[in-house]
Amino acid sequence: LVPVSELADTSSAVTEQAWLLRGRIPRLGCTIRSFRPLFFDDPTFLRVAAEEMQQLTRLRHLNLIHLVGLGAYNMETWPELAASIFTVEEYAGPMTMTRLIKAGQVTPDEDSFAYTNLDALGWLVQLAEVLAYLHKQDPP
Repeated sequence: LVPVSELADTSSAVTEQAWLLRGRIPRLGCTIRSFRPLFFDDPTFLRVAAEEMQQLTRLRHLNLIHLVGLGAYNMETWPELAASIFTVEEYAGPMTMTRLIKAGQVTPDEDSFAYTNLDALGWLVQLAEVLAYLHKQDPP
């Protein structure tokens, strides 16, 4: 993994854009989400989260960001492990849906909205397709 730039810094994690390498060749643009030390302070919560993430790595859908995996920077002791957990996800660009919608809401001029009603309807169709796909999984 080669970090490129920081995308977000929240109370639960730091998110960075990165490259997943195969040898020295960039293979996949990805996102690294490094969780804050207290986020996984309970071993039971970490075990349940790891099982859930294992299931998420198997999901494949065009409109669903692929979770590549879960890792830790330091696995020598429980406190070091809990403080260094990260996920690697497919990179979907710097714009989140929340940012896009807020950008459209703060612009009073209808011609300069960040998205159109047709865009929003397309997103609803994509969301419905992903939900249908997820409900067909075992376990749902």
